[in-house]
Order: sequence, then C-alpha cells, then structure tokens
Amino acid sequence: MDISPRLKQILLVLLEQDKIISVKTLSEKVEISKRTVQRELEYVNHILKQYDLRLQSKTGKGIWLEGEEEKKKELEKELKETCQLDVNDKNQRRRQLIFEILKDREPQKLFYYANLFGVSEATISKDMEAIEEWFAWMDLKIVRKQGYGVSLEGSEKGYRLALRRFMDENIKRDVWRELLNSGSHSVLEKEGQAHNDYYELMDLSIFDQVVECMRSMHKTKISRMEESSYLGLAMHLTIAVERVKKGNFLEEEEGESDWEESEEWKLAFELSERLNHLFQIHMPKEEIEYMCLHIKGARLQYVENEQMMLQEKQEEIEELASEIIHDFGGGMDYELKQDEELFNGLSADLKAMIVRIENKMTTYNPLLKQIKESYPMVFRHTKQAVSILEKRLGVPVPESEIAYLAMHFSAAILRLEGRKENLRKVRIGVICASGIGISKLMESKLEQRFHDQIELESYAVEDIDENVEAQIDFFVSSLSMEYHSMQTEVIMVAPLLLEEDMKKIQQKIFQYGTLPLKKEKMDNEFAKQLEEVSLMVSQIKGILSRCTCMRVEEHIEFEELVQAMAEKAASYPDYQYYIQRDVLKREKIATQIVADMGFALLHARTNGVLEPTILFCVTKDKTPFVNPYMQGIKAVIMMLMPRDKNVKQNGQILGFISSSLIEEEDFLTTIFSGEQEQIKHYLTKLLKAYFNQYLDTV
Repeated sequence: MDISPRLKQILLVLLEQDKIISVKTLSEKVEISKRTVQRELEYVNHILKQYDLRLQSKTGKGIWLEGEEEKKKELEKELKETCQLDVNDKNQRRRQLIFEILKDREPQKLFYYANLFGVSEATISKDMEAIEEWFAWMDLKIVRKQGYGVSLEGSEKGYRLALRRFMDENIKRDVWRELLNSGSHSVLEKEGQAHNDYYELMDLSIFDQVVECMRSMHKTKISRMEESSYLGLAMHLTIAVERVKKGNFLEEEEGESDWEESEEWKLAFELSERLNHLFQIHMPKEEIEYMCLHIKGARLQYVENEQMMLQEKQEEIEELASEIIHDFGGGMDYELKQDEELFNGLSADLKAMIVRIENKMTTYNPLLKQIKESYPMVFRHTKQAVSILEKRLGVPVPESEIAYLAMHFSAAILRLEGRKENLRKVRIGVICASGIGISKLMESKLEQRFHDQIELESYAVEDIDENVEAQIDFFVSSLSMEYHSMQTEVIMVAPLLLEEDMKKIQQKIFQYGTLPLKKEKMDNEFAKQLEEVSLMVSQIKGILSRCTCMRVEEHIEFEELVQAMAEKAASYPDYQYYIQRDVLKREKIATQIVADMGFALLHARTNGVLEPTILFCVTKDKTPFVNPYMQGIKAVIMMLMPRDKNVKQNGQILGFISSSLIEEEDFLTTIFSGEQEQIKHYLTKLLKAYFNQYLDTV
C-alpha cells in the first residue's frame, strides 16, 4: 500500500470515528493544518476504490468514509499492520529516521526523507540536527552538502556499533530470546510492520547459521556466557559476516595487540575459521581482534575460580573493586568489604566491563528499569561509586553497566541485613579527662552515626576499674592511655572524631557485634534505686539554681576569662584557684574550643565546687571573642564536677547537656543571645526531658 504516513493517520482517525467529522476536528486530532488535511485527501478516493470505499463530504458538516463495515475493517487492519509510526510524534519520527539512514548509507536528498515521512524539509532538517548526538557517540557524523544530499560518514567500526545499538534499543529482548532459542521467525509476525522493518539491518538467515555455529563448537567460554553477552556475540558475528560479504572491512588500528597467546584469541581464531568455511569468506586479522574483544567483554554466568577469573591485571582489578566498594557510601563500606562474594562478583564484572567501555561495545541490561525503580538508593550510590572508574577510563559508564554492578551491591546488602539480625548492640566507653565535655561531644557524634548499633557511656580516666571494664566491649579515647593498665581494647581517636576515626570504630562495632555479651553485674536493690532517684532530683535542682550567664569584654585574654568564670563558680572564695588550675590543666591536654560551632566547652573535675555547676559567658555586645586563641567563638560554657563519689550521675547529667549543644540547634542560639533567664528556661526544659528518660531506666 503506497500511502504516506500522514494519510495513514488521517484514514485511521476517519475509520475510528465512523461518523461525520469536521475537517477542523480532524486536523486537530492528527495535529496538522486544515489545508494539509485537504491536500492529503485530494486524491484519496483513487486509493479507497480498491476497498469499495469512498470519501464523502457535506458542506458545513464535514467528511466521512462510506462503504460496507467489513471493507472498513479490512482497510483498518491493513493500515495498522503497515503503520506503526505516528509521524507527528517527533521521537518516533526521529527513531525511524535513524533507521532509514542506517539502512541505506547512500546519499539521499533532504526532500526524499521529507516526502517519506510526510513532513516539511524544515522539520526533517531539525530532526537531522536532533539525531546527530546519537550518532556522535559512535564517532559517526551526518554530513549535508548542497546538491549532494545527506550521508553518514565515519568508520566501519562505528557503523557496526550503531547497527547494534539501534537494535538493542528498539527490538524487544523477548523477540531476540525467541529467535535465539527456537530459530523460528514466526515471532516477527506479532511485532507489526514497523518493528519488522528494523530486522532489515541484520540478515536473520545469517544470524541463525551463526548461532548454530557457536553451539556446535561446544566451547565452555561460550556456553558460560550470560544470555545478553551470548546474544551480543551472535549479533556482532552476524553483522561482521554480512559486512565482510559486501566487502566492508574493519580499519586497521595503530599498534599491535598482545592477545595472540590468550585463550580468547585462540577461540576467536577458531570461530573465524568456521565462519570463513560456512560463508565462503575471509576474516582478516582486524575482524578476529574485534571478535576477541567481544569474547573478553562477555559477562559469565559464574566464576569457576579466582585464578581463572583474574588472570590478567589481577591487582588492578582487585584494587578498583575495593575502591568502588569503599566509595559506595551509606555507612556500610566496612561490612561490604568483608563480603567476598561481592568482591569476587564485582571483580569478574569489572574486567569484562572495562573491555566493553574502552571499545564502545554496547550492552543491553533487561533489568535496568527494574533496578532503578526497585533499588533507587543502591543504584544512586553505585553510580556515585563508579565515578572512580569513569576518571580512569576518561568516559562515562553507561547506566546499563552501572545496573549490573548495582545488582551485586543489592545482593550484598540483603546478605548483610540477614547477618545484622544476629548482631547485638555493642557497648562503648568514651574516655575523657573528666568524663564530661569533649567526651560528650564525641558521644553525641557516635550516637548520630551508630545510634541503633551501640550503647554509650562516658568515663573519666580515674573511674575506670575492673567493674567498668566488665561492662564495656571497647573504649574510645582522645587521650593517651599509654600509662594506664587496661584489659579492654582502647581505640585512639581525634577529639572531634574524623571520618577515618569513624571507620575504625565502625569496624570494631561490626567485630564485637558478632561476639557474645560480656557478663555484667546487676544490682536490683529497690532501696538503692530510690537513693539514686533522690540524688538525681537534688543534683538537677542545684544545677538550675546555680546556672549563671556572665558578660565580659570582647578583648579579654583566655586565662583572664577562665579566672573570672572560676571566681563566679567557686563554692567558696578561696576555691577559685582549684577551678582555674584544673580547667587550664585540662585545656593543655587537648583544647576544648569548638571553633566550627562557635563555642568553647571548658570542663573539669575539681575540688573547687561541691556540686555539679554550669556557667555561660558571652561578650557584652554579643560579638565574637577577639583573642586569637579563642578562634572567633561567641560563647564559653564551663561545666564543673566535684571530686566525690557521685561521678557517674554527675557525668550523665552534664554529659546530656553537652550532647544537647550538638543536637539542639536552638540551645546554642539561646546561649549566644546571652539572656540568662532564656538560657535557664531552655536548660530547665532539657533537664526535665533528661529526668523523664532517666526514670524509664530505673
């Protein structure tokens, strides 16, 4: 049926309406002008005559098709079989334009394509510009010359890649599977004429013979290929045979390959010999090399052993796999690094993937859409992690390849979640000179990162004894423990916990989480519980009653500031010396200035106070402190604990306040305001929440 695509669309609308329709309404449905509709219908009765149908019109009413219902159905069926393309859909039209250019590399005038699709030359010209990018990926170029026409220029290798890519993108994988497994072409009848046309890019009779040739070799390397790689090799060989038969050979590339001793080369050579005999052709060395590339780039169904998997560039591949796992993120890199199945699977896929990407060999992943929809987080993290591979190769990694790697990570995470069901919470002791202050900041960061995996407790160095060690899996400390005899492992970290510290701690959490719980002493005496609650009430009331906010000059020296705050906090006038001495001693061990957050947390256990005490200090005009040592901070908080037997409870209360400096953004804002009553009100709210939490644990 020699009918333009546009006329086919018009006739289908008329058949579907089966009633009178105005030319205006018809033009809107097919998205063209009324004049174009009238021009297309000018000679339509000549075509309709063979179906015993006629186009009728009535002035002021519209047009319709007249004839028997059976004849209309016959025409509709034939139009639908031969018209899968909606020329008004630019995406469909441009896809078909790519097909037409690939099908015939002979130059054609712009008018030829405009007439073929029933659109203007200006529209086709825009379409040509739009599809240039698609061809550019294969180093192909659409060239338009005045008086010469439109042609596709580029290498033979690029052209073959374009053929393969087009078929991968536009022919259903189920159809290829049916062709591969049954050898029957009956499946094509279900696809419709437009999709059937796409098979013109590849001779299916050659495809059938190539597949049979591959099977008859009984080679393990071929039989172990995943379906997508097996099909890819069959398609490549079919295109190669067809092009060689027409005298189109791959160009000779610069440099010499060192593959001729490899197993893949020997297999490619044997395969080429069989194809030469079968099709009476001669495959030159360049064709064998490209065949060898496809075999090297094939994904295998399983890995027989590590030696076979990584014979070449083993160390580089292992290093790359390790870096990708490390960069996957999500706080799981340590656990994932322990998964050998993930490591081996990634290594096997990376080896083949690099070959494919370096040689622009397209690969089809039938699960790409499903993986992106079902595992968006995993896909996103994988895409982020492969940036290291993109930097090494200098080209982007296609999403189809990323999805293959994401499948490995998804499986590993499921395995990890299964293991986590058997992990217990790990008990970590955070060591500080006084048991409060910086240790509480550390504790807060650990809680934020590992909240559901750990239980935390802060300790001053002198409070750690056998009973404490019996309850703790390992300690984290920013202080040197060289001269302290301890049986429990201590992890040395920076005061503000760098990322490398977090990774060390994460490793230990995973390690101890799989071990049995340490035996701990339990004291369930009711009388003792009542005493503890009473003490807690007394301490909280005292902290709130003694809460003070001072204001000082912005130019004050650090030691002068400590002296002023010590004087204000001392239980007795002559006790300020002890506070000043102990705070400065603690500062010399490790600075307590948290410049990034704009405050200093000065803390110590001291004989200068008899009860836990907290003070706040800002400048008189609420501007940052000028003294260089204070690094532009806006507030100083001093927390003091007495040297008495209530170390644990006092530490817990002041530690909670320290944590709130990190977790409660409004708390810091209130402190920076310098308003004592507002600070005291906020502190009351915090300690009320803490007391309620405490009661739940008694």
